[in-house]
Amino acid sequence: MDKQRMTKTVFVLLVALFTPAIANAYDYEVDGICYNLNKYTQTLVVTKNYNVKYSGHITIPAACIISGKSYPVTKIGYEAFANSDLTSVAMPNSIDTIDNYAFQNCKLESVEIPNSVKVIGRDAFNGCKMSTIVIPNSVERIDNGALDMSTLKTVFMGTGLKKIEFPWGFGFHSERQSIPDIKVFWLGNTPPTGYQDAFGKVNYVANDLYTSGHFRDAQVYTWRNKFPIITVYPFLSTMFTVDGIVYVPINPSERTCEAIDCTYDKNITEAHFGPTVTYKGIDMRVMGIHALTCFGNEYIKRVSFGDGIQEIGDRAFYGCTACEGVRIPKTIKKIGNEVFPECKSIRDFIFEDGDDVLELGFLIFNNCSLDSVYIGRNISYVPVYTGNGMYGATLTAHSPFYRNTSLRTVHITDMEDEIYENEFYGCSGLKNVRIGDGVKTIGNWAFSGCSSLDYFAFGSSMESIGEEAFSDCTDVTQIISRAATPPTCGNQALDDINKWNCVLKVPKGSVDAYQAAPQWKEFFFIEAGVKDIQADTKVKRIHSLQGQSLSKPIKGLNIVEQENGTTKKVIIK
Repeated sequence: MDKQRMTKTVFVLLVALFTPAIANAYDYEVDGICYNLNKYTQTLVVTKNYNVKYSGHITIPAACIISGKSYPVTKIGYEAFANSDLTSVAMPNSIDTIDNYAFQNCKLESVEIPNSVKVIGRDAFNGCKMSTIVIPNSVERIDNGALDMSTLKTVFMGTGLKKIEFPWGFGFHSERQSIPDIKVFWLGNTPPTGYQDAFGKVNYVANDLYTSGHFRDAQVYTWRNKFPIITVYPFLSTMFTVDGIVYVPINPSERTCEAIDCTYDKNITEAHFGPTVTYKGIDMRVMGIHALTCFGNEYIKRVSFGDGIQEIGDRAFYGCTACEGVRIPKTIKKIGNEVFPECKSIRDFIFEDGDDVLELGFLIFNNCSLDSVYIGRNISYVPVYTGNGMYGATLTAHSPFYRNTSLRTVHITDMEDEIYENEFYGCSGLKNVRIGDGVKTIGNWAFSGCSSLDYFAFGSSMESIGEEAFSDCTDVTQIISRAATPPTCGNQALDDINKWNCVLKVPKGSVDAYQAAPQWKEFFFIEAGVKDIQADTKVKRIHSLQGQSLSKPIKGLNIVEQENGTTKKVIIK
């Protein structure tokens, strides 16, 4: 018993003796920063002080004078600032190594890595809060998990990088289950070892060496986020920034460029993509907006487009939660997949009047609080793969309005010629729909499940209404038809409309035809004398062409939306 008690006493004594040494395992403290001295190289390493928790900004000196001698600071040591409240740090050009876990789980919002650092260790910035990070040309190696940050949007990989190992975390790309929604600029001409396991969702490269092997067709197969998008820009080193938007020249001699990235800055709240952009006195024509250009930018409130823009890439504005109204000009010919999901502040969306067909990708408005849509041109939907697995899956066209439960008002002008199958399926909040004279066909189940639909008007060219087009539309009180000849109806197209509550208004002289036509004849109240689709002129909302809500009309062009679903352009001189 005495021997056992003595052993316990000695163990407790050893813990008591060594705990302070561990907690304060550093050689020197200068201006609140702790260092260890490497006696062989006579250099200082910033080291961990377990009794100090850093916060705010800190400046690391290039050298410290200790006992009258100057020692250079060359390394940020193991866990030196880990789990601290540090928000920014200034590092000197004497630093050559950022060691493992050096800034792990800090609150770093920005960092400037000096162009002297050669190695960034394992999990060095894991869990930090940065949206953009620039890897300088001096860095030769980046270790596993070094850049694993959920907030990260853009990474610039320097020209000196030789080796990179799962920078977003080990196994992140295992079996290609997911690729982080990050834009990676690969500035080096020669791909570093391990680059294929370091791709972001979008990758900008200067040559096709990055597209060889497994990723040769990566820019084509972007299905379900399993493959990266790789875009070769021969003039990537000539990119430039104007008003918070990053552009890259496509053809300098022709003065053309594309928008590829943005500045994540709380002081920049507007993103304007004009037909041209001027940099150093040179006017460049903007051809398009690349995938993920403004992905996750929570500061942008207004997005506007000039008439020269032709295409908006996948997820270009995904997660821009502060963005309010959007107007798509007539020159844009294609809008990619998932362009505006999670833009919860968007209420009104305008597809400006135009003659050209506009291609729309899938899930454009997913989880948006969309209230009204104005469609002033013919729209087609790009087919996407559905089913299990990419190979052998079915190509299906999906409307971006499918099951949008917040949408209340739709105005489709004369330019559209067809309402597609399932186009507004499950829009349970939809109340008012006005369709112009160009539309000839309403597809199967086009408005099925629009249980709040109250007012529906269509133009003079309507010829057919598909199967169960209005199934579960039990709240309809007015249908306005300008078609002199009753459209033919598919199976149960109008059956669920309550015939006691709904008034059918048709052109003068067409009442008898509707009273004799299949499904139309089931309506109890058929009235003649339709002159205009507008049922009342009560103003619901006024907004500018840029989508900004207005309390009253302003000088210039205004979009006036009425309670009955109609929309007018009003010019105030």
